[in-house]
Amino acid sequence: LALRRQRGRLLAEVADKTKALEELARTDALTGLANRRVFDTTLEQLIAQGKPSALLLIDVDHFKRYNDALGHHAGDLCLTEVAMLLRRCIRGDADLAARLGGEEFALLLPGADAQAARAAAQRVMTAFTTRALSHPDSPVATHVTASIGYAVTDPKDDATALYRRTDAALYRAKANGRARAVEAAAERDGEV
Repeated sequence: LALRRQRGRLLAEVADKTKALEELARTDALTGLANRRVFDTTLEQLIAQGKPSALLLIDVDHFKRYNDALGHHAGDLCLTEVAMLLRRCIRGDADLAARLGGEEFALLLPGADAQAARAAAQRVMTAFTTRALSHPDSPVATHVTASIGYAVTDPKDDATALYRRTDAALYRAKANGRARAVEAAAERDGEV
């Protein structure tokens, strides 16, 4: 009986540790958001299902200058704050907030159309403005800002095409002065 209990405890401990390792493999260690691997897999699955979706790519503006002014520890705290803001901007459990690397993040919104994507981009912009985390060396604002590119799936898209269109919109947002959101696709070329 004692051996059976001990075996049960050991099996439970192994199961707990396995679950913890699986969670570590799925999340970004700094922010706790989904990591790039989970993002890529989820995006591929949504495209394969043909499910209409929206993708937002979010880049923290002038983050290197933030790190240079305040140090890397402050930069890590800033990225953690950004992650919290993004968690508050998603619509529920189906949406995915992920850190892609460095100061680049993504929101993947299954079932979202252009209007929902635009609303999500506006929520993110508002969250950054409301939080107003001080940025002592930004040429854009006195607080941390973000540039956003967003796109909705097109029937011709594979995951790479959707990502590229969204990334191109992100770079247009940066080229147009940062601290703005730009929608991908010529027929819906707009800013929020």
